[in-house]
This record gives sequence, C-alpha cells and structure tokens, in this order.
Amino acid sequence: MCGELTDVASGGDIDGILRALANERRREILECLREAAAAGDAPLTITRLAQRTGMDRFATSRHLAILRRAGLVSALRRRERFEHSLNGVALEELEEWLLRFLV
Repeated sequence: MCGELTDVASGGDIDGILRALANERRREILECLREAAAAGDAPLTITRLAQRTGMDRFATSRHLAILRRAGLVSALRRRERFEHSLNGVALEELEEWLLRFLV
C-alpha cells in the first residue's frame, strides 16, 4: 500500500480520528470542550457536558469513550468523577496528515 494511516503518535490512528469526527454529536462535544477551555472553564465533567449538549449522561459518556480512544479527549480522575478536556495532539497530527494533500 502507498501509505499507512497509523502514523499518529497520540496512540490513535487517522482512521479512528476521522471516524470519531464523523459524528455530529461528538463534534458538538469537542466544540463544548474548546469553548470551555477558551473561557477558562475546562475541564468538564460528563454531567456538565451533558447539560451543555442536551444529551443524557449515558450518551455523553459513550461518545466521550470514542473520543478518548481516538486521542481527541483526555480524562483526568478527580475524586469520584472524571474531568474531560481537549487533547490537541491528535488534531495537530491530523492537520499535518491533511496538509500533505494540499501541495
């Protein structure tokens, strides 16, 4: 094959990142995390993300698991909850991969 799609150092792969980004609800979660970080309000718990997106906590948790596996979101355990924030490394690597096609 010409090129492998697993050259992402964040632990994910380009296919996994693209699959995660293909879902509108997951992109909405990423946008909420971006806005929270820009406002100095990050990281966010599942409950706060669910409130901001209008999804229930189960759906939010399911989508976050996919985003974490793709390397797009980081989770840090604080006491009894997990706090989530953007992991820009995977997006930077996706950008680098995409830029190869703009030559």
